[in-house]
Amino acid sequence: ITDVAPGGVAERIGLQVDDIVVGFNGRPLADSADLVKSLLQWETLENTRIIVYREGDYHELTLD
Repeated sequence: ITDVAPGGVAERIGLQVDDIVVGFNGRPLADSADLVKSLLQWETLENTRIIVYREGDYHELTLD
């Protein structure tokens, strides 16, 4: 993640600059294009789970 807009969905779910998104709703992601494809196919962001690698640890972020 290179930027997080104030008040945007990324901020609401808890993403931070330098996070590496490695999973989306239980599915591993191969690269950033895979994340974009997953987001475009997802109908609602409610109950979304994102796994990020941050500062040496994995974290699950959710948007309820």
